[in-house]
Amino acid sequence: MRSICVVLMGSALVMPLAAQQLHHNFMERATIQHQGSSAVVIANEPRPLMQAVDGVAREYGWIVNYEDPPYQSKRDVVDITDPSWLAAHPGMKRTIIPAGGSFQSTYPDSAGLSLGSGEEQVLEKIVSDYNVSGNPGGFKVLAQSEGSYSIVGCYVRDANGNPRTVNSILDTLISIPTANEQMAQSLQAILAALSAKTGIKVLLGIAPLNLMAQTQVSVGGENVSARSLLSQTLHATGRPLEWKLLYDAGEPSYMLSLNW
Repeated sequence: MRSICVVLMGSALVMPLAAQQLHHNFMERATIQHQGSSAVVIANEPRPLMQAVDGVAREYGWIVNYEDPPYQSKRDVVDITDPSWLAAHPGMKRTIIPAGGSFQSTYPDSAGLSLGSGEEQVLEKIVSDYNVSGNPGGFKVLAQSEGSYSIVGCYVRDANGNPRTVNSILDTLISIPTANEQMAQSLQAILAALSAKTGIKVLLGIAPLNLMAQTQVSVGGENVSARSLLSQTLHATGRPLEWKLLYDAGEPSYMLSLNW
């Protein structure tokens, strides 16, 4: 299992293009170009690694989770709050998003990728390319016990542009009583315990409401990582679910969304 966060000093001082030309040529989804024994994934949005990995996962039928690091520096985020709106609403929360932009990666392509063969190698290559692209944050590939993977943010840049290693909030050890209950109740218990332990709000965003209300799960434990409890909850449904954990630097808070 690869879970090492590699901090690349050479890329820490590069300011991504999108921070200078916000919203220019952003893409709705990643594109993938197959070129014989290799393929190129192309993305362009504030979180280009998430878009790239999402495109590749859809292409081959993989389940891949994504977790933002807690962006803090102006080198990693950009304020897109409308000045006229802010003037009319003084004191209101500003809209701050990652300062990502264009990104592409070439990875080895084969028929076996649709069967899961070579998935980790492809994800490692894409993440490695991203970590030298100059886009916000640094990431690692983390293998989950049930066979899926998570792309986890593991470093950010400080005010001077130097990389600083960070832990994912889902690494936090929490305790919740084991109970046979609705999936929705289990998720709320996990997020409430995580918010209480860290002092940072972790909210539930987009999720399959019918599934959460109709599915019973039995999840709990003492001093277990929030990621492990979340993984157990989704795995217990028997459905192909993945999560996206996005950081809001303007709050600060996290939003957890679940996708088919």
